[in-house]
Amino acid sequence: HIVPNVNPDGSVRGHLRTNACGANLNREWAPCPDDSTYDAPTLERSPEIYYILQKMDATGCDAFIDVHGDEKIEANFFVKRRMTPRIAALEDRLGNALLRANPDFQLELGYEKESPDAEIDLSFYEDGEKMPHVGS
Repeated sequence: HIVPNVNPDGSVRGHLRTNACGANLNREWAPCPDDSTYDAPTLERSPEIYYILQKMDATGCDAFIDVHGDEKIEANFFVKRRMTPRIAALEDRLGNALLRANPDFQLELGYEKESPDAEIDLSFYEDGEKMPHVGS
């Protein structure tokens, strides 16, 4: 499955990170590893992530590639993980296709590896916890 927009209701409202419920979807993929009191995702607060993870559990996940947008970077870009040579090749193929199809996508800009924004987000934490074979 490909999810073209994880945040459709937030996007319509001009929100990059939060959905209509006000939840930052970048933080809704798994309970915070440092805080066991924050339960995520929940059907009430982040139904988008809840249902994506339900489908991933049901069908499996072969690759997890994050095409991202950020209010500080006026373009769409990959949050590159390149966990394996196979994922790197998939990112390259998808990147070339997106360059042809979308004038807002580019390969030069993105998070610097040292940037706080480049920390492995909870989507990758959840992905690695549930499916350690992803990308192999």
